Amino acid sequence: DDLYEKRVQEAHDARMKKFVAELHGDRTLGGSSQKPLATSTGVATSVKTQDLDPAIVAPYLDVVYRWNRNHQVATDQVLYAFQNLAQSAADVCAWKLVGNIVARSDVGALSFYCHQFQQIVRARVRDATADGQDISTPYSLSNGMAQVVASYVKLTTNITSSPWPVIYYCLRCGDAVAALDVMNATPTPVDPALRQMLSALGQAQGNLSCVWDAPVPPAISQQVRQGVAAIYDRTKHLDTADSYHVAALALLGAADLNEILASPVVKTTEDYLYGGLWYALNQPYPPTAINELANTIKQLGPDSFTQDSEWGYAFPLLAAQQYREALMYVAKTNLLQATHMAMMLDAAKVDLNDAGPTTQSVPLVTTFLLEYANLLQQKDAFAAAEYLVRIPNEVRAQTEVARVVVESQQADDFAPRLQELFPDTAPTVLVEAAEQARTRGKSDLAARLYWSSERFDLLFSLLNDQLASEIANETDEMEWRNKALAFHRENLADSRGLHIQRFLEDTGTQDRLETFLMLLEVNRAFSFMTNHDYVRAWESIDNLPLLPSSDSECASKASQYSSWNPAIKKVFPMVLEKSIECLSQIYAHHSASYGPTSGQDQKQRLRSTAQMLLFQFAGELLANLPKGTITRMESMEKKMM
Repeated sequence: DDLYEKRVQEAHDARMKKFVAELHGDRTLGGSSQKPLATSTGVATSVKTQDLDPAIVAPYLDVVYRWNRNHQVATDQVLYAFQNLAQSAADVCAWKLVGNIVARSDVGALSFYCHQFQQIVRARVRDATADGQDISTPYSLSNGMAQVVASYVKLTTNITSSPWPVIYYCLRCGDAVAALDVMNATPTPVDPALRQMLSALGQAQGNLSCVWDAPVPPAISQQVRQGVAAIYDRTKHLDTADSYHVAALALLGAADLNEILASPVVKTTEDYLYGGLWYALNQPYPPTAINELANTIKQLGPDSFTQDSEWGYAFPLLAAQQYREALMYVAKTNLLQATHMAMMLDAAKVDLNDAGPTTQSVPLVTTFLLEYANLLQQKDAFAAAEYLVRIPNEVRAQTEVARVVVESQQADDFAPRLQELFPDTAPTVLVEAAEQARTRGKSDLAARLYWSSERFDLLFSLLNDQLASEIANETDEMEWRNKALAFHRENLADSRGLHIQRFLEDTGTQDRLETFLMLLEVNRAFSFMTNHDYVRAWESIDNLPLLPSSDSECASKASQYSSWNPAIKKVFPMVLEKSIECLSQIYAHHSASYGPTSGQDQKQRLRSTAQMLLFQFAGELLANLPKGTITRMESMEKKMM
């Protein structure tokens, strides 16, 4: 049996090691242009130095990088990879405990402490044998583990006259088959209920080394349980009963939790947790009993447990399924381990909300990922994104990654990385980043992100808004006018323009391109005016579908105002004002060139057009025009009298 289990474990380890080896390929994080990860200097004192040590952080990031891109990888493979990266013995032990919890759910912790003790027992006997110590026992046992435990008892207690220390430590190993073998080998009469109890446990265990690894829990009748409990009640008051006898019966009889934990044979934290978990899992409703154990642990507090590391108190909390409190305790000094462990438990669908009501609105794993990514982001935005994508809420994950894109100095390089992180929703993340950039006043970045996401409708909305603001404010700054002209020249004149137009048509937003072209024409007209070319300026303005060409069109054109794009509405008062200015300047030019009496027909047409725009068309839109606009238009019109 031991050889079989050894071969199964070796096969498992080989598969895991292959996965770990594949994690360390030729990928260089962030590329050659990446800055190194931050060191621990200047980091808050609550963060352990290893949390930002590049030598330690990078291998964990390698695992997360591959995990994000291979959704078929088994959870236990990732867990094994993290376990292999653990630096301290306590970290390794913690990962093994979590591995058992992930693999065996409620019985995982108890199975872990049983196997852990089996290793201790075997190691002690092996070392004694190597040293030439006497490990012989008076028992004739057929079970290999039973014989090892008997030798362990002799070495550690020097008791050979009673079978109960051996039976207790067999149970401590979780090996009911071994315990039954010891019971059968002793000449002392045994109560039938006790033998039935061990037989049922042994039958459930079968060829496994631990009863708690069995896929089906032991089938023990209530009558047998009550029988063993009665034996315990009788025995615990006997002066002749040794402590191991009482402790073994307390376990098998599922006695009071405090009686199990108060036994003198409970000498270590591991013994304590083993006894508490055995008690809980043998109750009619284990969750209630586990919660009882958790409350006992919390009442004792951290000082009651070994504090060689942050795990001293976290181990009991993990064993009692207080995952949130355990990981929060670890995170105070070891955010790296707490974050990766929370990721692992969340991926395995382990509920990280401890038993009982909780007021936590943000999942624990999200809290850790945000904190850890914030540390990474200081030097490596790509690394931060790799962790933020693991946030369980996809919308929150997209929002946080988008924030990193905006805050980084490498936003333009993020598009291909986002395609890897969000295969189905990368454009959505880019748009979210663009919206955040726009909100923060980073319009140039927003435009580039809209372009990368191919959201041309939103890109034109931004271009129109910025272009209209520059035109309406009459600033000397030409940034967006120059960018708009360059964009038109480079992207709307060839096949790319057809692609953009097709997108806008498909999304019903072609009006944004029309608005963009109108704004460029307005800018062109105003440029002519700057160069005093008022004839060409008026021709550009008159070609716009904004102004009426006759008195009869004034009402219909004015009625279209409500449907105009906001960018057009923003520049319209100036368009109207500049129209009167153009007409006035052309009128003045005619008067200066041909005299006050010549060219009367041309001047009359100019005056009539100006009066139509001022008194009829502007009158229709009076509520939408600034008072100063009307005043200036009236002043220019009077010059044409």
